[in-house]
Amino acid sequence: MFVNTPSQIPIFEGELYEYWSEQMETIFIAQDLWEIVQEGYDEVKTEEESCKMSEAKFKQYKVNVRRNANALRIIQQAVSKAIYPRIFGIRNAKKAWEVLHNEFQGNHRAISIKCQNLWRDFDHLSMKETESIKDFHSRTTEIVDQIKATGDIMEERKIVERILRSLSPKFEHIVAVIEETKDLSKLPMTELMGSLVAHEQRMRKFTDQPLEQVFQSTINMAEAKTTKPEQDRRGRSNDNYNRYCIICQKTGHTGKFCKFKWQRCRNPNHSQKDCWFQKKQEDDQEDEEANFTQEEEIDHISLSCVKGD
Repeated sequence: MFVNTPSQIPIFEGELYEYWSEQMETIFIAQDLWEIVQEGYDEVKTEEESCKMSEAKFKQYKVNVRRNANALRIIQQAVSKAIYPRIFGIRNAKKAWEVLHNEFQGNHRAISIKCQNLWRDFDHLSMKETESIKDFHSRTTEIVDQIKATGDIMEERKIVERILRSLSPKFEHIVAVIEETKDLSKLPMTELMGSLVAHEQRMRKFTDQPLEQVFQSTINMAEAKTTKPEQDRRGRSNDNYNRYCIICQKTGHTGKFCKFKWQRCRNPNHSQKDCWFQKKQEDDQEDEEANFTQEEEIDHISLSCVKGD
């Protein structure tokens, strides 16, 4: 990994050496230091050697010493504290650069093995069902850039064909249209990505929920089921305060546990005065008493009439 400092010098932390070295090369070229990093310079080790040099050569030598110091200063500033011990004590920019290159880029055999692994990853690319076109393109581009950094050549046609073969089944129709109407050997990557992104947006427009949201909803439901028992346990102590009795119209209990509930009815969720069955029995009793009184009056009248005759 590497990060950019406020002075725009990328800091190498041990990963993605290819990206870092390419940025460093651009910085060296911009400051006319790339030649001294690549080729180095002939160091004068004794004062006698410097005395034998002509004035022009000695002047050029002083320029090279200054350029070497500038290049070495940039390299030292561009590595993290964990990487700096690798180049500690080196006074030559070319040697410092070679130490980093050999360790993190590797020799020819190491580069070859790394390249083979990258090609295998490229050949096994497959778009995930929950992955967007932009995310899949970014993942593909990262592998392609690493392959190019090893020195291999990657034709755009090969990338286009790989992407079309690696898309998820929901892009099957647009892939068929592109293969039938476009010349893949001349199809630019930007045009392909534009068509795929537009198709993805149309699919989402006619879908109530994107597949990613559906997947996230499923996860949320599973998490809710996991946390519900714990929430129920925490909320149990508060349930009694939220309960309401329809019999006495007070809180703290339900009608099932109310002391005023009427026991003689099959439905216990009411008091005696609100029991419709009790009222029905009372009404029936009143009707029977009224009928009995009326019958007594009729009998009394009938008896009076008989006595009168």
